[in-house]
Amino acid sequence: MIDLSIKIQCHTFKYISVATIIGLIILVSSCTNRQITNNFNNPVASFFSHYVYDMQNATKIIIKYELISNLTHLLIMDNGGNKYYLLEHEHITEMLNNVTHKLYDDLIMTNNIYQVVYSMQNKNYYGRRIFDISPLLQQCLMKCNYNDISICEPSEYPVMSGNFSFCVVYPITSNERNKGFLIGFINQIKLYDVLPEDAIIVDKYGMVIIKPEKSILNTIPIPDLQNNYGTFEQKQYSIMEIKYKNIEWYLLYP
Repeated sequence: MIDLSIKIQCHTFKYISVATIIGLIILVSSCTNRQITNNFNNPVASFFSHYVYDMQNATKIIIKYELISNLTHLLIMDNGGNKYYLLEHEHITEMLNNVTHKLYDDLIMTNNIYQVVYSMQNKNYYGRRIFDISPLLQQCLMKCNYNDISICEPSEYPVMSGNFSFCVVYPITSNERNKGFLIGFINQIKLYDVLPEDAIIVDKYGMVIIKPEKSILNTIPIPDLQNNYGTFEQKQYSIMEIKYKNIEWYLLYP
């Protein structure tokens, strides 16, 4: 059995202060459409950057102890190594919890063939293909940039649960080779909590991602989003284009 039960001493990290964030930001301005790319004025970037920073600590542990390679090795043992995986699951979870803030609906590790080698919340996912768990998530993974973090729009997770989560996808690279991915599932309700009341988020194709509970909006024509203001469902909204990582969205707020 591969011994992954390694004791790790970690210091709980502290979120970057606003002053530090401002010091790191490169301000980008646009005269045509109010485009926001910095975290200080961009609630979406500010929201996701906490998770990106948090997950970075977990990726260091994954790379240092070669967790993806070791867990993949267990899969090729007799009976898929499930017996040994269950023994190691607790130790791996303890390691990851030591370096993260337990902010997620789930944390999943996959190898580079999209096979789940670890799920913090769903042990029965071990050895399954991502496609079997969520076809939409596999589509997202296949579009991910192996050199940077990607954020996937909300999808139902687990399937048929009625729970919708964003995914922060962290590529795990060692010796310039992709080993797999760490995926953090973030309940979309948490984003509602940091947005202005009745805010709407629309992707670059005009598909509505976030909307007020009683709204029936599903799409908004792109030309309508390229103005500074617009009226939707008899309410006037300010419109801002926001960019962060692979995100290219429009934020509409009353």
